[in-house]
Amino acid sequence: MAFDYQSSKVFGLNFKEHDARKMRHVLKHYGKLPENQGDRLALFLRLQTFETSLDEEVSGKVKEWFENGGDLPSTHPVTAPAEESSGEGGEDEANEDKEEDSDEEEGSDDDSSSDSGASANSGHELQWEDRERALRRHPGMDIFDLFPQRDCRHPDTLLCRECLDLSITTDIEYGLLIGIKCPLCSAVLTDHDILCKASLGVVNRYSYLREKASRPDTFVMCLGPKCGGGQIHEGPEPLMVCDHCKFKTCVKHKLPWHQGQSCDEFDVDDSQIERLEQDEATAKLLAKDSRICPKCKECVVRSDGCDHMECRCGNSWCYLCGADWENILRLGGAAHGRNCPNNPDSLSRTRSQNLANETALTNLVHGGPVNEAQTRAKYAKQAARREAMRPLALAAAEQRMKEQALAKSDSDTKSGPPKKRTKLVSAWEEK
Repeated sequence: MAFDYQSSKVFGLNFKEHDARKMRHVLKHYGKLPENQGDRLALFLRLQTFETSLDEEVSGKVKEWFENGGDLPSTHPVTAPAEESSGEGGEDEANEDKEEDSDEEEGSDDDSSSDSGASANSGHELQWEDRERALRRHPGMDIFDLFPQRDCRHPDTLLCRECLDLSITTDIEYGLLIGIKCPLCSAVLTDHDILCKASLGVVNRYSYLREKASRPDTFVMCLGPKCGGGQIHEGPEPLMVCDHCKFKTCVKHKLPWHQGQSCDEFDVDDSQIERLEQDEATAKLLAKDSRICPKCKECVVRSDGCDHMECRCGNSWCYLCGADWENILRLGGAAHGRNCPNNPDSLSRTRSQNLANETALTNLVHGGPVNEAQTRAKYAKQAARREAMRPLALAAAEQRMKEQALAKSDSDTKSGPPKKRTKLVSAWEEK
C-alpha cells in the first residue's frame, strides 16, 4: 500500500508532527542528509529510510531523542543473521535460492540489459534486481521508474505517486510554480515531468495556476456571477463588456460597472471612501509581517526561516530591504539596503520609509494607486465625522457627570448627617 504521510509515523511522529530542524540534525549527525536538505518532505522520506536500517534498540533511543532530547546513540545497522546450512534441508534451500536467482536472471535478461544501458547513459536508473527487491518489500505500491526526472541525483530510493503528489501540492500551496524540485533531491521538475507523473487533480491545479500566471497585464477577469471567464482589454475606456455573458466591469476599479457615475464621481462616493479606509487598516496590519516582491509586486508573507525569499515569480531577494539576492551573493552584505540590519553599516529605518511601505500595501489591497481626490474626500469625511461626533460626545460627558452627581447625593442621603468628630486633647490642656 502507498505511504501515508498524514497517519504513518517515523520515530513515533507523523509528517505534520516532525520538526524540520530536528530531522535535519539527526540526518546530519549520521551523515544521511539529502541533497535537497531545505525540503521538509525530502528530510522526512530520508528519515523514514534511515529508520528501517536501524535495529529496535537504536531506533527506540532515536525516538526518545525526538521526545526528550539528549545525546544521539551510535548506529547499529540491521544485519541479516547468517543461516547455517546444516543437513539436507539447508542444501535444498540453498539450491532453491540459486534456481530462483538463475530464473530471474534469465527471465529479465533483456530488461536488465536495457536498464543497464539506460543507467550507463544517465547514471540514475535503478538496476532490475533493485526494482524487484523494492516491489517485494512494498507489495502493491505504485512505484515509478523510480525517478521522476532524468537529472535526479538521489540514490535508489522509493518514490510513489502519493509522494510526488504531496510534494507538488505543498509547493503549489506555498505559491511556487517555477523550480518545483524532486522530493528526494535538488533536480528541478519540468512541466512534462509533472504532467506525466502527477495525478490528474494536481495536474489540473498546476496547469490552471501556470496559465493564470502567464496572463498579460491587460487581461481582465469578468466579474459576472456565473461567468468565471476573462478577456484582454486595451485602451483608455474603463468599461469592459464581457464577450461571453455581456456583464459590465469597471477596469479601473476592478468592480462591477457603476451605472450613472463616472470613475471620478465613483472615486469620491461614500462607499469607496469607506472601502479605502478599510484597505488602509488592512495594509497597516499587513505591514508588520509582509513585504511586496520587487519584481511581480505581489504581497509575500514570511512564516519562518531566514531573510532569503524566493517568490513564485522566480525572483530571489532580501525580505527586509528587497535587495536582489544575486547581488548579495556577488557583493556580500554591502549589497543590502542602508536601512537593512544585514548591512554592516546599517542605519535605523525612518518613519517615512515605514509609511511608504504601508502606502504600497494600501495600493495593492485597494487595487490601484489612491488619487488626490480620494485622499481629500477621505479627510473631508473624517472631519465631518468628527464634527458630528463632537456634540454627541459632549452630551454623553454631561450625562455621565449628572449620573455621578446623582449617585453621590443618594449615598449622602442614605448615610445621614455627618457625625461630629470628637476632639481629643491632652489632660493638662483641658480647661
